[in-house]
Amino acid sequence: MRCARFRADHAELADLAEELRWLLTPPEREAKVRAAHNCLDELMGRLATHLEDEAGELYPLLSGCPDTRVAELADKFVADMAATSATLERYWQRWTTDAITAEVDRFTSETMAVLNQLADRLHENAALYTAAEKLTVAA
Repeated sequence: MRCARFRADHAELADLAEELRWLLTPPEREAKVRAAHNCLDELMGRLATHLEDEAGELYPLLSGCPDTRVAELADKFVADMAATSATLERYWQRWTTDAITAEVDRFTSETMAVLNQLADRLHENAALYTAAEKLTVAA
């Protein structure tokens, strides 16, 4: 399986995360609330599409892998992503433009935590892409 598209998605997601971090950096953070909300919407929308693509293409391939370590890792990612997706959905729905304006400090704190988790997840997922690419070569 070629994972170039997934890797490109990761690069786009990382760029959007960096933009959101910048938008939430003082000074004038309050003046950038609408732009931050728009960036968050774009990030979460692209992330949702990316996760759907992985769930439909990558995880089934790896879960059926004869290498039990790879299959178990894929299954762990599927389980972790289910919980993470639910948390991200609640986070995304809670932070409207009005909510961000009312509690910009809390939004900034929660968003930085979410972005850190996302960065960790993107890094961890790179190992799965390598495994998927090796399976394709071996097949």
